[in-house]
Amino acid sequence: MDITSNKVQWITGNLGREWETKTAGDKRVYQNSIACNSDDETTTWLRVTLWPDDERGLGKWLPITQQTGRGTLIHVKGKITTHSYQQDGEIKTQYRISPYEVSKNITHSKRDRTHIEGTGVISAGLDAHYKARFAANTGIDYDTGYPVDQVDVIVAEFEAENHMNYYTGKLQG
Repeated sequence: MDITSNKVQWITGNLGREWETKTAGDKRVYQNSIACNSDDETTTWLRVTLWPDDERGLGKWLPITQQTGRGTLIHVKGKITTHSYQQDGEIKTQYRISPYEVSKNITHSKRDRTHIEGTGVISAGLDAHYKARFAANTGIDYDTGYPVDQVDVIVAEFEAENHMNYYTGKLQG
């Protein structure tokens, strides 16, 4: 995995534990770690800290912390920084990401099922009316899990950065 300090980029990985709430000065923050696997089978851990924004405090991050936990695959767009420290005479480097956006990965069943079967998964194209109502009621796109007004931009950025189709996972030529 190519991690570049002081650059805004998308990181995809699994959360290492449940979200922790900590106090930093007079502010409460959420913290977790993301495990990112690279092509050479090594795992890089990044510490993610969700800071409150001025308008909503931690409310901006509350849904993602309630819907995700240990092992959840998430996508984080943010600025990566490094922190070096010495432990047992050895210099270690810790990667940190300050997120601008965080979303969980929504996967669909390999076998097409209907919402009526109790899986909670709607087959692609099976019930466009339900998906439209879901988006109208929640403001969230059913297929991506992103806010409706940001889906096109987020998907385009992901595809440009990763050279793959967001929906199918196939590499783009």
